[in-house]
Amino acid sequence: MAFSRNCSFNQGRNGVINLNMEFPLNLPALPSAPLISILMTSYNYETFIESAILSGLNQSYTNLELIICDDGSTDKSRGIAKRFAAEDERVKLIEQENSGVSAALNAAYDASTGELVCLLDADDLFHLQKIAEVVDHSQANPQAGFIIHSMRVVNDTGDTLYTLPRSGRFEEGWLADDVIRRGGRWRSMPASALCFRREVADLLFPLPGDSLPSMADAYLYMLAPLLTEVAFIDKPLADYRLHGSNMTGSLAFGEVHAEKFIVGMERVHESIEAKACPKLFEEMPLKLTNHLTYQEQSYFKSLFGTTSRSELLVQYARLLRLINQDDLYGTSRKLMGLVANGVAIGLPTSWRANWITWVMEAKWRKWVGK
Repeated sequence: MAFSRNCSFNQGRNGVINLNMEFPLNLPALPSAPLISILMTSYNYETFIESAILSGLNQSYTNLELIICDDGSTDKSRGIAKRFAAEDERVKLIEQENSGVSAALNAAYDASTGELVCLLDADDLFHLQKIAEVVDHSQANPQAGFIIHSMRVVNDTGDTLYTLPRSGRFEEGWLADDVIRRGGRWRSMPASALCFRREVADLLFPLPGDSLPSMADAYLYMLAPLLTEVAFIDKPLADYRLHGSNMTGSLAFGEVHAEKFIVGMERVHESIEAKACPKLFEEMPLKLTNHLTYQEQSYFKSLFGTTSRSELLVQYARLLRLINQDDLYGTSRKLMGLVANGVAIGLPTSWRANWITWVMEAKWRKWVGK
């Protein structure tokens, strides 16, 4: 049975109370040339922000606005954003004390007016045709309120490392049943690949900034597929830059890394529950017990800590069941997880993180063609 809910939603962005809302949302047609709102948050990204802003402004599609929220930067990035705001009327700059990415996104969204909303991280780049492709795809898929696309992953100097998604077929359409079954997990993309119809964004925003200081993109891509259909553009339309400080770029495995992910994902789930229940859903539809990546990181935390081998074997058995049931990982990825995680139990505790990192780096080299 398809996941669907009739519900009352507390209060929309403009104070309008929406009654008897059914998911997936039934969306109206877009205008022929919709206004696009690009939301950018910035905190001490002076090295990257100018090129990011230019990539947003120098689009082939010109009916757009760029809303930048500077989240208390102490470097030169705020001055760079001010210069663009003074020179181009399409740029709006919001300045606030450091409050976290979710609060900054909320401030940017409140100042936006576009029918379509796209996110652009201050260290990423949009390709020239990005917005035009999103508009065309949105008009061709009028019931898709969540648009995503491929991305190139590049290094500091702009060299392409690989393309996201790295493997497997990307999912489209009404995905709520599958996303719920996996506890919120699917082939999601980084923030600069996420685009929303205004009707969907009004239900996603404001983000719960107090409980969600980071991982705002995870909150968005886990909740949005429960509200609307998803459409995918199979073209790299943005660059995701790996530069060492962004979490996704790290391949180092250890107890601290695992704990950071676990805490972040728990906060995302708590934030979705606080936002969505009981106004959007009768009960929290996503369960972390079904989220394979969360369970894998929980296993890593035990593996790298002081958990006994007997208890690790019990956890490993539970993890095996989830891996075997998974429909996102391919055969090679499943085998890698089964072997790497199982072998690690027999190693001295001090060796385990290096072993997992080595296995993942071997897979990484295959992905990037080295």
